[in-house]
Parts: sequence; C-alpha cells; structure tokens
Amino acid sequence: MHKGQYEEALSELKKAFHVNQDSTYNYMILAAIYALLDQQEEASAAVKQVLETEPNFSVKNKMKSWPYKNQADLNFLIDALLKAGFAE
Repeated sequence: MHKGQYEEALSELKKAFHVNQDSTYNYMILAAIYALLDQQEEASAAVKQVLETEPNFSVKNKMKSWPYKNQADLNFLIDALLKAGFAE
C-alpha cells in the first residue's frame, strides 16, 4: 500500500464512525492506519480508545480470531498495530 491508499482508507474508516462510534475494531484499524502514516499522536489516541473498552487487549490474543488466509497480510497488520503502540 502507498501513502495515498492509507489516506483513502482513513477517509473511509472515518465514514464508518458515523455508523458505529463505539466500534473497538474501527479504533484498532484507525490506530494502525495512523501508525502507517507516521501520525503517532493520533495512533496513540486510537490505541487509548481501544484499551478503554478492552483493557487487556493484546495483538497476540486478538490475532487468533482474525480470518486472514494470507500470512503476509496478517503480518502487515500486526506490524502496524505494534507500531501504533499496542502490546504484543
């Protein structure tokens, strides 16, 4: 993905918040996108939102329920989440 694609994904995700502002998943993905855009302050704020709902959130535990068939895609998301500041 290129920076422009992250910005487009960010725009689409913000639209999703109009439908469901309490979605932990949306905040998790928001944190990853901000991290990929090197916007660490915004990524940290999104991480904080997730941890308010799921204080024991960890990437390792969460990834067990993710339906990724392509390991490279899963690794990409994991790296982004760790960069955002989530615990492994």
